[in-house]
Amino acid sequence: MKYRNALSSAALVLATAALTTQVISQEAKPGGQQPPMSPEMKEIMQKCTEAGTPGRWWTHYLDSSPEMIAYAKVRGVPATSGRTELDLSGDRLVATTWGEGGQELIRTTAHVEVGTPFTGNGQLRYITRVGGELVSGRYPFVMQGAETFAVESVEFLDESHPVHGLRPADPLTITFGFYSPAISFCYPGGEGPLGSEGGS
Repeated sequence: MKYRNALSSAALVLATAALTTQVISQEAKPGGQQPPMSPEMKEIMQKCTEAGTPGRWWTHYLDSSPEMIAYAKVRGVPATSGRTELDLSGDRLVATTWGEGGQELIRTTAHVEVGTPFTGNGQLRYITRVGGELVSGRYPFVMQGAETFAVESVEFLDESHPVHGLRPADPLTITFGFYSPAISFCYPGGEGPLGSEGGS
């Protein structure tokens, strides 16, 4: 069973799930130490982290919808064209993301059993930069999640593409991930300068 996702970031979400709460990079210094975090990033983390749900900073956004790309760019998101295809066969899920030139970028393979889906909902905070100012947006979501989800492999396939810098360390460490047969986000969310009433 194949699905093409109009908001084609699904494979990217799966492949970079380890980066949501913990940066695990092949560029780490010897001894497992990470490069120092900039003062600006420290400020972002302090202001946008809430109750166990860290804020998110866009690195890449690949989408097959011109309307969505235009919407995202205005809000400071580094959006480009691309697409993701989810191929679910039995309990094996393969998510592949293609880039703006049609090249394969990321392939994630996972074990999935939908079983009795759980229901999740909440608000995600994304930070962007617009006109030199940090902007915070909240995006409500509601979803059904598969009962069993386990990532088996993550492959970054194009060394020449900037997204290759997000490749995980070896051995692979997964801190978070999910498969949803039904998920919806609300755009736009509450938006405003970071720290303001609208962006708090």
